[in-house]
Amino acid sequence: MSEITISTGHPDAGRAYAEALDRVTAENSALQALLTAADEENDALKGLAVKQAALLDELGIPLDEVDDLFGETLKNAKRYEYVRSVMAVENFPAPHPAWSEPSEVESKRIDDLCDAALKPAEPAKDEHVCTGCGSKGWTANCAECVPY
Repeated sequence: MSEITISTGHPDAGRAYAEALDRVTAENSALQALLTAADEENDALKGLAVKQAALLDELGIPLDEVDDLFGETLKNAKRYEYVRSVMAVENFPAPHPAWSEPSEVESKRIDDLCDAALKPAEPAKDEHVCTGCGSKGWTANCAECVPY
């Protein structure tokens, strides 16, 4: 406790003022510590903002368009959540009637076309030179390069 001499004539006045001064000093120290922590956090956030601005600049996104970009992303996320919520088996239409289904021959032809479209191009072979584009092998560069 601090030593204070007060001439008020009351014997406990010095002790009461000394205790009050100690409390105020302790509160001041605590507030100063909070202020220092807030200043450090502010400096860290400023550094983070500079890094984010540099990243946005590197990506070619103007700072004033970030809110729009965030809004569009949020809107797309909400659309995705809605689509996932309604994607249930009972929400899909009933099967097509028999008259609209492709025949077995048509189905086989469609499957073959899909398989051919998804098949990677074969490497060039010496025995085949395309008459349409002059490439070696079945490259699918033109209608003549397709092996079916």
